[in-house]
Amino acid sequence: MDIILIRHGETDANREKVFSLDSTPLTDSGLEQMRNASKLLAEYHYKKVLISEYLRTKLSFEAMNIDKEYIVDERLNEFNYGVLKGNSVEESLVKYEDIFNNWYKNNMEYRIPGGESIADLYLRVCDIYEELVEKDEDILIITHDGVIRSFLCAVFKTTDIYYKFKIDNGSVTVINIKDGYPVLAKFNLT
Repeated sequence: MDIILIRHGETDANREKVFSLDSTPLTDSGLEQMRNASKLLAEYHYKKVLISEYLRTKLSFEAMNIDKEYIVDERLNEFNYGVLKGNSVEESLVKYEDIFNNWYKNNMEYRIPGGESIADLYLRVCDIYEELVEKDEDILIITHDGVIRSFLCAVFKTTDIYYKFKIDNGSVTVINIKDGYPVLAKFNLT
C-alpha cells in the first residue's frame, strides 16, 4: 500500500514566515505547485483522498483537479500554534516572549496556550497512521508540513528526527508499506 502525502501549496503566510491561520488561502504560485504535484501522481492508484479542515488543503485539492471526493479528517490539521497563530516569528518574540521561548526550548513537550505540543501532534498523526496501515489501501493525503514530518517520525518510530526534514510546498512524499513494513519510497518531490 502507498500513503501519498502532499503538502499544500504556498500561502502568503508561508512566504512571510507567519504561523498560519486556518483560513489562509493559496498564492498563485501555490496553485501552480499543486497543478504540478498532480502530474506526479500519474503512477499511483489511490482509492481515497483525505485533507485537513483548513482552507489551504481544500484549495490545493481543487487545484489538482482530482476526479474523486475528499474526506476531511481533523487529525490531519497542521500543528496548532494556539496564541501564536497569525503572528510572524518576530511578532511572537515581542508579543509572547515567554511563551515563544518556552516553546522554542522544549517544543516536543511544551503546549502553547490555546494550542498543542509537537508530542500532541505526533500522537494524533500516529493514530491515523496506524488506522491507515490496518486498512491497507492506497490513499492520497493533502496536508501540512508538521503532519508530514509526524508521519515520517511514525515510520522511523522516533520524534528525534522531526526537524531533520524539509517539506516543500506542493511536494509529494510516499510511504510504501508491504507486509506491515514501511519504506520511505519518495521524499519531497516537486
